[in-house]
Amino acid sequence: LDSMKTVVESNEARRLPKIPKGTRDFTPEEMAIREKAFAIIEGVFKRHGAVALDTP
Repeated sequence: LDSMKTVVESNEARRLPKIPKGTRDFTPEEMAIREKAFAIIEGVFKRHGAVALDTP
């Protein structure tokens, strides 16, 4: 039982979730700024006849 406890404790660091490379979280304040900027950019594109294209 003690050896199992030792193994579980030593593996805890490896089980911590990590943020995948190339991704990040935005704060609510950052998202508000980001959404406003994209809305402005989208409006300019639409005024010039562009259509939306969504890619993975």
